[in-house]
Amino acid sequence: MKIMHKTVAAGAVAFATLMFTTGCDTPGEGAAVGGTTGFFAGTIIGDATGHPELGQAIGTLSGLAAGAVIGEINEEQQRKLEANSPRTLRRIRHNDDVVQEQRKVAKAHTEKSTSSETASSEKAPSPTPLSVDDVKALTAAGVKKDAIIHAMKESKAVYHESDVAKAQGATPPVDPDVISYMQKTT
Repeated sequence: MKIMHKTVAAGAVAFATLMFTTGCDTPGEGAAVGGTTGFFAGTIIGDATGHPELGQAIGTLSGLAAGAVIGEINEEQQRKLEANSPRTLRRIRHNDDVVQEQRKVAKAHTEKSTSSETASSEKAPSPTPLSVDDVKALTAAGVKKDAIIHAMKESKAVYHESDVAKAQGATPPVDPDVISYMQKTT
């Protein structure tokens, strides 16, 4: 029984870490991740109290509700960006599309293709670097620092000292970890 507790606990910790580090883009994604995390947590609590099925049910329902709220926050952030900085939202969406296309092209190059002409002629588009104003808009919309850093990495942006100074003086303040990442690109 102790092995099951450790396995379930490890699964819950891994899933919770995934949930809070990657974020969820829609209420549906948030509910799925939250429900699964709640299931694991409910299993542990329910097993400890002698009612594993009840713990699973309560944990799953609580996780579904909490996860849906987390996903909704991201939709709200997108609405804020659309209203206040549509250019930033277009860049984020463009860069997401570019990353997907780059993965497809890379996959086509690694697969054994019958037509070498097709594989060699495909070229992935380039991402659009995020400006300091884009970073400030993401911050103002309440986007998590990890998501901002991820978007900056995807965009392959390089920032100069003047950009870092502009970010440091922003209102609302840009997270220090985001500024640290910007400094590493100089």
